[in-house]
Amino acid sequence: MGELCERFEISQPAIARHLRSLRDGGLVASPTDAQRRIYSLTPKPLHEIELWLDRNQKFWQKRLDALDTLLVSRQKPRKTRRGKK
Repeated sequence: MGELCERFEISQPAIARHLRSLRDGGLVASPTDAQRRIYSLTPKPLHEIELWLDRNQKFWQKRLDALDTLLVSRQKPRKTRRGKK
């Protein structure tokens, strides 16, 4: 935890709270090694998050592309200073 405190300039209690939340959420594992606790990422929940993000990105990208196409098709041609199109 000391390494994280130094690297991110966050207090040890704050780091401990964040790590506890990640551990409780199943995103990190923390087997105890004597007096040290070594944290490591748990890949399965992260993979599930990645799949969810991918599905939602595809869902919204299609809709945003359709909206962009619609908005571009509805744009009126702008007139120049001399009244020409």
